[in-house]
Amino acid sequence: LSDKTMSKRSASEMSVPELAPLKKLKVADLRALCASCNVVSTGVKDVLVQRLDSLRKERSSPVKASPSAAAPRLFTASASTASRSGAATPNLVSTPKQRAEAFFEKYADESRTKIGLEGFMQLTLDLAGGDEERAQLPETTIILLYLSWKMDSPKFGEISKEGFKKGLDAMQSHSLEQVLQNRAHFLAQLTKVTHERSPLTYQLMATDPFLNFNNFCFELLKPEGKKYVEKDMGCAALSAIWTQVPGKQSPHIATFVEYLNSKDNILSINGDQWKSFVQFSKQVDADLTGYTEDDPWPSLFDEYVSWRKEKM
Repeated sequence: LSDKTMSKRSASEMSVPELAPLKKLKVADLRALCASCNVVSTGVKDVLVQRLDSLRKERSSPVKASPSAAAPRLFTASASTASRSGAATPNLVSTPKQRAEAFFEKYADESRTKIGLEGFMQLTLDLAGGDEERAQLPETTIILLYLSWKMDSPKFGEISKEGFKKGLDAMQSHSLEQVLQNRAHFLAQLTKVTHERSPLTYQLMATDPFLNFNNFCFELLKPEGKKYVEKDMGCAALSAIWTQVPGKQSPHIATFVEYLNSKDNILSINGDQWKSFVQFSKQVDADLTGYTEDDPWPSLFDEYVSWRKEKM
């Protein structure tokens, strides 16, 4: 897939291979093909493949899908995904179990056992009220991450039927409307530290849901078999985590994300860096008071501080 070949064909003419050949392409080739087809080219390989396959299906369908589609920073919904959108399913069922079943079925894949990437992208649109710009904002991203956490998602963009229903039960919200109504309550719960007595030592042990949630998000967004999160997804998630949870706003989140995006040589965020941002946000003020070179910060934070000082 050379640039020269792609330049000869318009985005509307560019053919997209079947799913099996798509999966064999390298990430660089997938991104080049996305760009040539006017499809957002950021994200991990599975996301790129899903976008292109959805575009291929849309083009082959005799009925054209609606052109309105969301473009969340974590991934982008294709036009074929938007064709599933519309007004919320009428609430004709009365029990929580029935509402949860209807909620799940709206987004389930063909297997009816899980919500796959296409359904997850549609859920993104619906959480944002169908507004593609709002779907890109941290206020939507944080709910996607929270739902993934409560529903024990095995990877970002996938939720099992069992996990979906257990999560709804735990949240005591069994419809999209209830999830949106209880958003503030969910986020407030992330800040409530609880204490339980250890069955071995009988000492009180603190459980910090925010730390658990933050660590889960890193594990969720890692590409399979990797020990890092890609920079674009990491910046989107960090921006949501550190601006939307009450009482957990980091004084560095805006400038830290700006720094990461300004450095082409930084392609990912590893686990040590991700977790260290928690302590860095607590210890170091916005004016960098509290930072000392003697502290054992990951080198990324030393470089960030140097960059900040140059801009002061």
